[in-house]
Amino acid sequence: MLTKSMVLATDYLYKYACEMPPSIREYIDQERNCEDIAMNFVVANSSNRGPLLVKGKLRDYGDTRNSVQSDAADLVSTSALSAKKQHRKRRGDCITDFHRLWGAMPLRYSYGMAVNAVQEQGLCEKHGVLVLCSDQSEP
Repeated sequence: MLTKSMVLATDYLYKYACEMPPSIREYIDQERNCEDIAMNFVVANSSNRGPLLVKGKLRDYGDTRNSVQSDAADLVSTSALSAKKQHRKRRGDCITDFHRLWGAMPLRYSYGMAVNAVQEQGLCEKHGVLVLCSDQSEP
C-alpha cells in the first residue's frame, strides 16, 4: 500500500521513525524510493498480519494528472518515479533488500477487504477463523 493513502495507527509512525533498522532508513534515503514498502514491513512486523484493502475511489489533488492542464499532466506522467525504466524491478529489489536488512520477512498475504457495496463480501477473522464479515453469529 502506498503511504499516500495509507490509514494506520500513529504507533506505527513512531516505529517507522524510531525503531526501524537504521540500515533500511539509509537505503530509503539513498534510493529515494520504497518508503511505502518499509512502512508495510514495520506494520506487518508489529501486527503479524497482512493488509486490509479498503475499496473506494481516491483522488489525489496533488497529482497534476487530475487537473485539466494536459501539459502538466504529461510532465508528471513522464517524470514520476513510476514512469522510470526498471521501476518495478527496483521495487522488487527493495523487498529483497529489506528482507535481508531486516533479517526476516514480516510481509503477509491477506485476503481481507472492506467494501461499501452489498454485492461484494469480505472475509474477517473471528476467533482465529475466516468468516464472512456479515456473519454476526458466535462460534
